[in-house]
Amino acid sequence: MNKIYSDFHNHVFGISNCAREDATIENYLKACKEQGITSIGFSDHLWDSDVRYQKENEWFHGNDMENIKKLKKLIPTDTQGIKIYYGCEVDVDKDNIIGLSKENAKYFDYVLIATNHFHAKGFEIYDDVDLNDLQLLKKITIEHFLTATKYDADVLKVICHPFVIHGISEENREKLLKMITDDEYHYCFKQAAKNNIAIEIHAALLGGVNFEKNKFGFSKEYTRMIKIANEEGCKFTIGSDSHWMSMFTHNRYGIFIDSIGIKEENIIQVL
Repeated sequence: MNKIYSDFHNHVFGISNCAREDATIENYLKACKEQGITSIGFSDHLWDSDVRYQKENEWFHGNDMENIKKLKKLIPTDTQGIKIYYGCEVDVDKDNIIGLSKENAKYFDYVLIATNHFHAKGFEIYDDVDLNDLQLLKKITIEHFLTATKYDADVLKVICHPFVIHGISEENREKLLKMITDDEYHYCFKQAAKNNIAIEIHAALLGGVNFEKNKFGFSKEYTRMIKIANEEGCKFTIGSDSHWMSMFTHNRYGIFIDSIGIKEENIIQVL
């Protein structure tokens, strides 16, 4: 039987400029009741100007502390018995700076750290980076990941969609994952575990449409990655990364977790 877990990576219409109109808190709560989910986290994109001024990027336009604080005003009085956690999704930028001050991190229950939004040129990567240069992208995403493992704000910290490069084709995404060695993964996840940085089991980890699959129907490359994270003692969260309601489905995470052999106590569900 597939187990159902808390989902900490969801975007809300009116807060996130990449969420569709049906992605309302009311619709999320309704879906939680239907799917048997007892807690949910909302974590919209954020760049904290208290860290430093960041040149506006179209994809992140307006995603500052003032904007993300609006979310609490949208939460209804009656949450239908669903526990709501309040988070954000911040980035490691092109200079390996994390976009949330330790002081402002206290405002949240948890922080997702994105290390691979490479479609945001001039923001996470420099404008002149060639998105077809997979060796360079591999180097950058490993650097960003290791930067994220050093973030020591006093809050639950999660690296979201680890090594899932945004801005390249699915074919190149799989090629890049194959380029990352077991030793490189072991080193990265060892640093995460040592510094209490959790790893997100992201929807994309369940396997792209054209990825080579294992007997369970999951991407072989993503499975290899998460197996190593588990071997290094990492904790995990679930993240559907929903931007609209059809993305908010959870019928495969439990099967994936069981196939890896992750212990239940290593899946974070209550903060």
